Amino acid sequence: MHDAHSQAGFTNVVHHPRRIPQVVATSGAKARVGNEGLIRSAISAAPPKISSFLVACFLVALFCATFSPPVLLAEEMFRIGTGVPPLPTQPRPVTQSAGFAFAGTVKAVEHVAPAGRNRIGTTRITFHVDTAIRGVRAGQTLVITEWAGLWASGERYHAGERVCLLLYPLSKLGLTSPVRGPAGRFRIRGRGRIVVPPEQRRVLPQLIRSRLDENGEIQVEDFARALRERSAR
Repeated sequence: MHDAHSQAGFTNVVHHPRRIPQVVATSGAKARVGNEGLIRSAISAAPPKISSFLVACFLVALFCATFSPPVLLAEEMFRIGTGVPPLPTQPRPVTQSAGFAFAGTVKAVEHVAPAGRNRIGTTRITFHVDTAIRGVRAGQTLVITEWAGLWASGERYHAGERVCLLLYPLSKLGLTSPVRGPAGRFRIRGRGRIVVPPEQRRVLPQLIRSRLDENGEIQVEDFARALRERSAR
């Protein structure tokens, strides 16, 4: 469904002497925090970059084991657990992974607290779809639901904001988020001009990049037309 998937219900870091720590799949229902000594030794023995990654994985695994059903980790870990990885040398255009694409205006933001053991906190964002590109209708009031942790990590919206979004298809939990995080979200300024910073240009199809002006901007209608043309090929 996304750029990456996890097939395990839960992941737990296990250390083997003189070996790189491995990720072992266990049952989500039986997931528990493992031996603290083993975890500490795994983290301390790893290089700095791997150590930071292990800490992040451990915290995400602990969150999922405590608050969420196993399918959350299987469906969402790439998006909400490990963050946005460095872009590959020749990244696949973000438009290929988008289940929904539109330019719209944020109408409301609502934070929903978790209710019950197998629930997670979420954020509901209500949009008015100004320009429909894929999977939505122009003029539609669209409500999307994101994991609350994205808001805490900086993925935020405010009423009146205009954005162009390329969103993942809905997960089994009904959650979505911009494709590859910041790569799938674009600011709209002035009279409907999408702002495309340099770091985002390389993940867009050539058909769209070729239509950017000298400031790296493109009219919403031109962006939508180019995306539809590419999809029709």
